Amino acid sequence: MINQSRILFLLLAGAIAVTGGCSGEKPVGDIVQGTVNLDGKPLEKGRVNVVPTDNVGAGVGAEIVNGKFELRIKPGPKLVQITSDKFVGKQKVYPDDPQSTTVDKFEQILPDKYNKATELKMDVKAGGKTQVKFDLESAAPAQPAK
Repeated sequence: MINQSRILFLLLAGAIAVTGGCSGEKPVGDIVQGTVNLDGKPLEKGRVNVVPTDNVGAGVGAEIVNGKFELRIKPGPKLVQITSDKFVGKQKVYPDDPQSTTVDKFEQILPDKYNKATELKMDVKAGGKTQVKFDLESAAPAQPAK
């Protein structure tokens, strides 16, 4: 069975590809350069998707490599979704069919509060570069013993 967050991510990525695809035109928007750390270390790989909260312009996405990303987007307030998957094995396309082919299975390593239920935001300033930094935690800190 396909994970719902994976479907949501694929739909969002598809929408970004359609609205922000390569058309030979000059890129529109201001540059955003960012860093993403997970538990104090650069996130090795992942994806950042940025969606306007003011309905001005289209959403865009970029790959995260060694904790860094860069994208162009129109200025204004944005909602940020960060994903990072890890390979966990193979799974059958049709679980009840012994002859079924298999596909790679991935799991999201980041908590929902960074992607499908994101709490991350940023404000892109007009006329230049916006620098952002996201310090993520893989799990909630342990509660002190009572």
